[in-house]
Amino acid sequence: MVCWCGSEKPIKECHFTDTWTIPSVNGFKISQPPDITDEVKNNLITHIKKTTSIDMVDTNHTFEICIPEQKIEFLKQSLIYSEKITGSNTLSVPPDFVNWGTQPSLSSNFVTDNLKLLSEIKDITEINNFVNFKKYIGHIFFASPASDLSKNLRLVTKKFKEFYPDGYIDFISVDSRNFVLPVIFRSFAKQDILGIDLTKKLINSSWKEKVPLETGSVYFDIMFNLFGDGSYGFVNAWLDRCLLLTFGQRISFKYLSYASAYSKGSDIGFYEGGVDPGMQVFGVSPNDFRQFTAWYIRKLNRLLSYLNHFATFANRVTSFIDPVAHYKYYLTWEQILILVAKILGTDDRTVKKQLTFVFLDIMAHLKGGLIDHLFKPRILSDILNSFNDLPNSLSSKYRTHAEIVFNNLIDEVYSGVIPQFAVNDKVVLPSGKEFDKFSYVGAYLSALRNTIHGYSGSTDEEYKEVMFINKGEIPTRLAEIVPILFMYLLIKPDVFFKSNIFSDIF
Repeated sequence: MVCWCGSEKPIKECHFTDTWTIPSVNGFKISQPPDITDEVKNNLITHIKKTTSIDMVDTNHTFEICIPEQKIEFLKQSLIYSEKITGSNTLSVPPDFVNWGTQPSLSSNFVTDNLKLLSEIKDITEINNFVNFKKYIGHIFFASPASDLSKNLRLVTKKFKEFYPDGYIDFISVDSRNFVLPVIFRSFAKQDILGIDLTKKLINSSWKEKVPLETGSVYFDIMFNLFGDGSYGFVNAWLDRCLLLTFGQRISFKYLSYASAYSKGSDIGFYEGGVDPGMQVFGVSPNDFRQFTAWYIRKLNRLLSYLNHFATFANRVTSFIDPVAHYKYYLTWEQILILVAKILGTDDRTVKKQLTFVFLDIMAHLKGGLIDHLFKPRILSDILNSFNDLPNSLSSKYRTHAEIVFNNLIDEVYSGVIPQFAVNDKVVLPSGKEFDKFSYVGAYLSALRNTIHGYSGSTDEEYKEVMFINKGEIPTRLAEIVPILFMYLLIKPDVFFKSNIFSDIF
């Protein structure tokens, strides 16, 4: 049987049932704030049981929790439109979808007005028209209550079909725990540091803290742009839902950032005419991208289940949960998402390179070292081998693509070495210390990143040698490794978000 996604692969090779789970745990403890009251205890236990299905017991100065085997479908994918699979007349919102996000207060004719504006668009080859096309669809989507979603989305689909007859539309139901759990971790952490009384006062004050990642849009902004040189679709998102509109082809609006920067007189970071100097592009077919979409959502659900589990970052020896450390990791995950989305979303090479240094800093710190730690031959081998996890039609091709990207980066950095110090595919410093080419790239990038901050972990003499036998330029190809490392993170999140409790579950 051909898979429902439209690929020619059998279901068992495409959208197979994911049996991965996090094993059950019990006996883990959370410290209670010293100023906690019986009323707060009861309210908290009731809230946790109701929203997370976790059993929590008051054991005098601590809460003890018991969590059954767990796998949460934070993002649930349902194909609602594809002409060649479902036929346009069968479009419908998944019957089990239930609104939990607050509906916006809008005028009664808000949806009607946006439908009219959408119908008036006759051509989307112009970027402004495309932006409006996306905007009007988004307005209709988030303003429609569950009772009107099917009707309104059928009208949206009709317009989408005019421009992309081979496209797909997926409805993504977002589990409320995607927002609830990070807030619970943050609340425990805040109470641990500030106490119950001040935490309660802050809630009713004018002081406002950062909200969790507001929608699922950033996940899919990344997904549609992971393969470079154009986008495979776009996402519209509201709290409890996302709408994925996949073109069925790759669409490229070239050099938009260049045009914007040029008009402002700030185009210093661009190459002449906005020409990209031979970026390594990995293109996939529409069928392969359908398989990748389902694969990507499964990996996100695994990662979120792992990251949002109470015991993931607990202390193995004491069995105490550390909500401060847990929330720190969650904020780091959000920073990674925003950084990757920004790096993929701009065609300003200078912005890409500078943001990539920030991204590498975070990834290396999570890994337990400096940037050079990401460029060990053993780590590269692990990265490449991880791509065996991709759908069969992509795995070997993406591995080859990743090897080429890393080799191009290595060759670019190596070509900047003073010829006298480049010896038989090695870099030999004036002091006599040797690097293989790949390790030298890591040392050079670490040194380049830390020209202001110092070079912790290496001697000043080695730092000077690594830097000053090279041209000192940031590699033009540096940002091309970002989607590769992000894919590696999706496949092996425990490499970066280390758990003492759950080992070898990925």
